[in-house]
Amino acid sequence: MNLEDMQIALRPRRPWEAMDLGLAMAQRWWRPALGAWLILTMPLFVVLSLGFGDTTIPIFVVWLLKPVFERALLHIYSRAVFGDEPSLRET
Repeated sequence: MNLEDMQIALRPRRPWEAMDLGLAMAQRWWRPALGAWLILTMPLFVVLSLGFGDTTIPIFVVWLLKPVFERALLHIYSRAVFGDEPSLRET
């Protein structure tokens, strides 16, 4: 990771600018982020849905485990900012 290869400008941002930057990053690197998130969450959601049926328990469990699943997104975005977009296998 070289600081010369950064895809964004590092500077203090106001909350609205930070949200705008986050949205721009999500739009730019949505494919690897969505792929990694779906690979992690969908098997758990399907198993829970088959086990609990039509209840809202699977949605609640996935929502509770959201911080665990977001580690993959953080990994993807942190690498992509420095110009090294990781593949799904690397993530």
